[in-house]
Amino acid sequence: MNIYKLLSSAAIGVSMLITSCSEYTDIQPKGMNLLETSAQLEMLLNDYYQYFMMMNDVRAIGSDIVFTSSSVPYQLSLPYKSANTIYWTYDEVGHDKELPNLVNIDYTYTGAYMIIGKVANPILQLVDKAQGEEDHKRKIKCEALTLRAFAHFLAVQKFAKAYNSSYAAETPSIIYFKETDDIIKNQPQRSLQEVYDDILADCNKAIEIDGLPAEPVNTMRMGKPMLYAVKAWTLAAMHRLSEAADAAREALKYNSTIEDYNTLIGPAVYGMGKGINRPMLGMKEDYFCSYDFFDMNVLLPECMAAFEPGYLSLTAIPDYDMTHQWDEVGGYCKGNLGIEGKAVCVGTDCWNPVGPKSTHMYLILAEDAIERGQFDEAMGYLDTIREKRFRPADYHPLKGTGINDKATAIAKLKQISHGECAYTFYNFVQRKRWNQLPDYKQNYSHTIDGKTYTITPESTLWIFPFPTSVTSINSLVKQNF
Repeated sequence: MNIYKLLSSAAIGVSMLITSCSEYTDIQPKGMNLLETSAQLEMLLNDYYQYFMMMNDVRAIGSDIVFTSSSVPYQLSLPYKSANTIYWTYDEVGHDKELPNLVNIDYTYTGAYMIIGKVANPILQLVDKAQGEEDHKRKIKCEALTLRAFAHFLAVQKFAKAYNSSYAAETPSIIYFKETDDIIKNQPQRSLQEVYDDILADCNKAIEIDGLPAEPVNTMRMGKPMLYAVKAWTLAAMHRLSEAADAAREALKYNSTIEDYNTLIGPAVYGMGKGINRPMLGMKEDYFCSYDFFDMNVLLPECMAAFEPGYLSLTAIPDYDMTHQWDEVGGYCKGNLGIEGKAVCVGTDCWNPVGPKSTHMYLILAEDAIERGQFDEAMGYLDTIREKRFRPADYHPLKGTGINDKATAIAKLKQISHGECAYTFYNFVQRKRWNQLPDYKQNYSHTIDGKTYTITPESTLWIFPFPTSVTSINSLVKQNF
């Protein structure tokens, strides 16, 4: 049966993007029995395009990266604000007053709730009664639970306050949509505590069912490393670091691969010049792979300074000046965009914007070791990553160098975390949760066109607005700032 026919009934779950809307109220969810077998249900997991999530807004707040193809000073001089200029200038007033009306569609929100509504919940609703081998049904049920937990994790990170146990029970966050919820009715936001508890409950249920393979068929599908990585990131966000480290160890038990970036340097596949090529679905260190158009992004000087010197994910990433065709105008950034920085050009190359990977697990282990006062152990975890991220002549281990104070250890952790996460969702995740920790929290500043802008740990900019496509239809959804 054609996959689009199979999806015809399940597509009603797209309404989950807006948690049910009036335009769906005349549609009765008939035909659910079209998905009668576990093999048919599994086809829902193979829609590659539902994993598209653009991260330009998150990179601006979390990584000091500007997405543009035109003059930045000109854009900042205009009498009206855009979403981009609000992000670039850390404009809290613009964020609170104007940005909610400027964002009609948010690709993180759309992507997350499409996964929930078109994939995870239809499978969970139908799998127990579907025809098929029990082992296969257990497998896709665990995949659906892991996907649902992960999608809600992404949404709560971006659209809600950072988790803090002192206010989590009373603070509204996002909608947690389950297969038992009525998609015809508007759903309310749940508290931070409820959402995090539900994410962990889905993870733990998938662990209990134990249906996932140790190695999935490809990185677009769920396996045990991804399941434990979602649990590890969730527990880290809740500041339950020792438990997060336990989950990270479980993930690494099944996949501890770290790719040697030296072996990936060659002619740019999609961009210009020469640099690291991370092939889509071809990186064993990725526990799950989504995609994004990571192009026309400018690494501001502050972004570049946050990398450890010599880190290949900075020094070997393709950029627009590698062909020297803009030399006469002072380089692409300065001559064309009017700002200092490095414009990367990796096109659709996969820097995996939202997918967890093995190196993230080592970062969690390093942070846990730091919190236990085991600084040399922490440096060993960082070295496990670093030895694959430098040219051999430039690599020097941190372990055994006598780092014996927490501030220095944290500074090294932040450098390596930035190197692994700068182009992805996780730099934002790290900085946002660290804002709750006295030893880690800090202001972040960058300079654009001669003016310095600063974001503080308390800023509302760490909470992105729900798009108007949600708030205009579901009156129960309110902004979290």
